[in-house]
Amino acid sequence: MLLAGVGLLVWLLVSGDDPDKGGRAQEPGRMSRISSAPPSPTSSPLPSPPPAKQTPTDNPSALIDLPGETRDGGGEFDRETVVDSKVLPGSFAEALLDTDMGKGLLRTTIVDEEVTIGLYAIEVGDQAEAVSMVEEYGKTQVNGSIPPARELSLQGVPAYASPDDGNSFYRTAYALYDRVIVLDVFGDDPDRVREMFVEIRDEQVAHAPPSTTDF
Repeated sequence: MLLAGVGLLVWLLVSGDDPDKGGRAQEPGRMSRISSAPPSPTSSPLPSPPPAKQTPTDNPSALIDLPGETRDGGGEFDRETVVDSKVLPGSFAEALLDTDMGKGLLRTTIVDEEVTIGLYAIEVGDQAEAVSMVEEYGKTQVNGSIPPARELSLQGVPAYASPDDGNSFYRTAYALYDRVIVLDVFGDDPDRVREMFVEIRDEQVAHAPPSTTDF
């Protein structure tokens, strides 16, 4: 009887059965297949903007005309006035001074007395500096508690949103050759502000698509 028991134990060890799991043998190679399986993607790619067009001849030609009534404070600005005029977030405006900044143009309107739009074209020297300013703009938004909004972003056109009642912001920036384009939409009604942001963003990107999405 002792020899029979020892023989049974040896057979179990050699066969790979686990007596605590009903004696079912491990499927050969199963664990290696599980460990080598590629991870499933966590999110789908962002939508692509339209293909790039020619370089705009100047700042006015880089921007669309905005709906609504023209607001005070728009027009041209330059590196000597960008910080003092406070037309852009302070840290972003200061970062512009580290580029080969030229002229800037702000078009700004208010729609139905409830949604305010600001659309900027800013010359920064070359495309590399434009990309760096898009990234800097994103840091400025996050540091200002306006988080990324992936559901509203395109490739190369990252969006940021703070859809709070009474103080709702939707923003984006992208590189257009040697310019950075910035869109800022805000107002009291989150749904209305979001709707206007998407409308203006799509018209602007169709008019002057980003020159690069490779960042």
